Amino acid sequence: MAIDPECEVLIHLGDAQQHPLLRQGRHPGKPISYSSIERWITHGVRGVKLEAVKIGATRFTSDGAIRKFIAACQPSTPTQAKREHAAA
Repeated sequence: MAIDPECEVLIHLGDAQQHPLLRQGRHPGKPISYSSIERWITHGVRGVKLEAVKIGATRFTSDGAIRKFIAACQPSTPTQAKREHAAA
């Protein structure tokens, strides 16, 4: 489902870098790079794309979209996580 700019608070991608949920990855506390967020929007991760809207030349996402993206990227079982880690 797409982001509805009428109902959700939009977050500029530059501000999304500082989102608390995105700062808990490999390097806790360090902001995610802008290019990583753009890559998640255009190419996705494991078939899951971060939802965004483009207004003019600027892209925005939302807190809800970030939460859905992170939840969808999480392995469903601990065994699946081990398999994915071993394959990498």
